[in-house]
Amino acid sequence: MLLRAAEIKGNTMKFHISVSVKVDPEENFLPIDGLNEVAVADVIRALLYDVDGLIIENIEVREK
Repeated sequence: MLLRAAEIKGNTMKFHISVSVKVDPEENFLPIDGLNEVAVADVIRALLYDVDGLIIENIEVREK
């Protein structure tokens, strides 16, 4: 799944970050309908939301 956010105006620094995560299915935040990639992207986005000056341009989550 690939999601995009709004552009940042002005002078910015850009970084590409690659992160692998393991999810404990017993923690019960994965949906029953199987949209696990969307759920994981939502959790990552929520964790980074309050970081001032940081906008997530895209998140790509693929289940392995």
